[in-house]
Amino acid sequence: MITEATLERIGPAGEPAASHSVLRLQGDSLIGVWTLRISRGAQDSVVRNRLVGTRARKQEFPPR
Repeated sequence: MITEATLERIGPAGEPAASHSVLRLQGDSLIGVWTLRISRGAQDSVVRNRLVGTRARKQEFPPR
């Protein structure tokens, strides 16, 4: 399963920014990357990062 999304928004100091993320399930983990691009005239700034999440294990209720 792959999910992809792009979001246009306003960045720091009112600058135009676009956020893009791609996520997929791998076993019990959700992994992916996201990118933020901030338009600053002739020079753009780009931030990239990895996302990793794991499914919470079922817990007995009430806990022992």
